Amino acid sequence: MRELLGMVRQLPHESPLGRALHGEAARWSTADHLLATAVDLLAGANWQRGGGKRQKPKPVKRPDPRAEKRRREYVGRLKRLGLIPGG
Repeated sequence: MRELLGMVRQLPHESPLGRALHGEAARWSTADHLLATAVDLLAGANWQRGGGKRQKPKPVKRPDPRAEKRRREYVGRLKRLGLIPGG
């Protein structure tokens, strides 16, 4: 059991368990957020320089905010089962 728990703790953040424990932040790194923001700003600047004649550009789709609620529920279950430390 100790060995299994050790392996689970070493899983990468991108794994399904890592996403459940760390939320959507596990899918999007800081670099991903910065790149999405840069793309949004560049698209907006190009739209402004074009006179704003066309439809305003839509921002890059970000991770689903409802996933945070699902993550908290999942983490709560794992804590109640004693599989991860509570706190």
